[in-house]
Amino acid sequence: MPSTPLYDRAGAAVGSVELGDELFAAPVNVALLHQVVTAQLAARRTGTHATLTRGGVRGGGKKPYRQKGTGRARSGMTSSPLWRGGGRIFPNRPDESFVQKLNRKMYRAGVASLLVQARRGVIGGGPEMPRLRAALPPNVELRGRLSTPEVREHMQRARAFLFAGIEDFGIVMAEAQACGAPLIAFGAGGATEIVRAENAPRPTGLLFAQQTPEAVLEAVRRFESDPARFEPDACRESARRFDRVRFRSRFEEIVRTRWEHFSAELATDSASR
Repeated sequence: MPSTPLYDRAGAAVGSVELGDELFAAPVNVALLHQVVTAQLAARRTGTHATLTRGGVRGGGKKPYRQKGTGRARSGMTSSPLWRGGGRIFPNRPDESFVQKLNRKMYRAGVASLLVQARRGVIGGGPEMPRLRAALPPNVELRGRLSTPEVREHMQRARAFLFAGIEDFGIVMAEAQACGAPLIAFGAGGATEIVRAENAPRPTGLLFAQQTPEAVLEAVRRFESDPARFEPDACRESARRFDRVRFRSRFEEIVRTRWEHFSAELATDSASR
């Protein structure tokens, strides 16, 4: 039977708690997990769009042309939905709700399907914290907002760092690598440059191709199949490619090379004249 450490209010380990097999040995329900994630993403949408009816469009109070004798269809105002720039017949309103209803039992089962295989920690905060605390299984710990030293300590002890978003560079991923944590990341943006993937010598993580629950689960299973191949020393060595000294020297080298190339072209153009 799996167990998890028990901490007191000061954060000190005071014992352990056994976890029930009925939760942690249960199969993952991918369809329900997809439904829960879809509902969460839909709930984040806010009604920030609005269009106008014919009563809200500017102008339109004057008849655009006389009633008869023009050979055109009769028209009373330019704010009609039939005119370019007119109002909408069925306009979108900012109070439109995108929430997809999901009962509590389905929500808890869906979240548990994703987080039943290993102990996971979530650092950060937000308005969904109370609901997430009520729904998460015992092997997941919501630690809230932490200081930089605390975040660094958790990264140094982490088995892996999961990043499912897209960033141009991804400083958080580089920081995790500097702490020796392998990356499980979505294969887009800066992750493609930071992560040395599975087929590379001394890999530092793995990438998944789609932002779906199925892809994340498959990537986690691939990692768990052989976690020893992702060495902490290799992760730290890879992160040194992005340290401050190397960045400054590389930046100066690029600027100097480009400037010399530009100066040479300018001198050639001047000589040809």
